Amino acid sequence: MTADFLNCVMKKKHFSSDYMKWQYYDNPAGKAIAVCAFDNGTIVGHYAAQPILTMIDGREATGLFILNAAVAPTLQGKGILKRIAELVHDQAAHEGYRFMIGVGNKKSTPIYTGKFGFRPLGQIDVKIGIGLPKFEPTQSYFYERLWNKNSLKWRISNPACQYNMLIKGYKTAIYRRIYPFLSTLVGLFDQPSPANMVETGAPLGLNIFLGLDPGINWKRNKNYISFPEWGKPSPLVVIFRELRDEQIPIKKGNMLLRGIDIDAF
Repeated sequence: MTADFLNCVMKKKHFSSDYMKWQYYDNPAGKAIAVCAFDNGTIVGHYAAQPILTMIDGREATGLFILNAAVAPTLQGKGILKRIAELVHDQAAHEGYRFMIGVGNKKSTPIYTGKFGFRPLGQIDVKIGIGLPKFEPTQSYFYERLWNKNSLKWRISNPACQYNMLIKGYKTAIYRRIYPFLSTLVGLFDQPSPANMVETGAPLGLNIFLGLDPGINWKRNKNYISFPEWGKPSPLVVIFRELRDEQIPIKKGNMLLRGIDIDAF
């Protein structure tokens, strides 16, 4: 029922029972927190967030990544999403999660920042090029999502996607194939085969990089250029809010956000 609702409202095709089980229940970090709104037994709203394990200022911290938010078109603007979002936020705080993070688009970002208490951290980098960008992992990341072999194995088992892996020295790149000659570079790791994946090599063609990484100096990577503004479907903005009475000094320039950290990729 929820999958059909999300496919309809969000105009997608990948929501299925297998996908929802993978995304909401199989995550090693914990089950998603989700709330639906009903009208006479029919779903008219949905809001969900997924547990994540991170490193913030040198210490492990658990938070939630916003997954899916949708309201039936005929009922939008009536406060339904705000009410069910508050239920999720309150439950998350009750369960001890420290923060929530997500990536909003042109339509959703003003809602999150204007009504839900999130603040914008800035747009993610979107680059296009060939080969593997040069990157030097830094110890100065203030924020980083933590992956281990178990969690990464779960992540790349996404039933709606197929991934390729390239090992180059002690570094690993994970790609998601979009079209025959176009892929998204979703993960750069400073370790060989972080999820015991079988190396399949880099896909042929162009790569799109999406994320934030202070370890990449794009001026030195002449094989990548900024993705043309006219070709972007929507600005992708990182949004963040604390769930406790604190102010976490996170900002675009001190965080590592890989494409694989974002549920859409």
